[in-house]
Amino acid sequence: MLVIQIKSNLIARQGAAITNFDCTIPKPTSELAQDTFKPSYIFDFLKIGDESLERNIEDALAEQIKKLLLELGSGLAFVGRQVRLDVGGDEFYIDLLFFHITLNRYVVIKLKAGNFKPEHASQKVA
Repeated sequence: MLVIQIKSNLIARQGAAITNFDCTIPKPTSELAQDTFKPSYIFDFLKIGDESLERNIEDALAEQIKKLLLELGSGLAFVGRQVRLDVGGDEFYIDLLFFHITLNRYVVIKLKAGNFKPEHASQKVA
């Protein structure tokens, strides 16, 4: 595991994710949450092409959930994929839903196959 972390430059990526934690989670929990996530993840183990559709990525991740949990770090429990939410009569689906045991919070992952856009960070799920 140490060799994988060195090769993937984990030290430079850890805690550098673009998030909305500072405006959606009270301190000091928001700082802990920020330190938990990386700006990018290495998904080489999926063995799928760079041009894969979001659904292909989701399918591959679901099939390799044990490897995904190792990459994301400790404390996460997989809750589900395509989890349906009814918010004020509107229907939404969460691509991947985890529960972080240490933070005592749900972690919602919305997959985007393209490049990051600033409006992605401001999206909230009720």
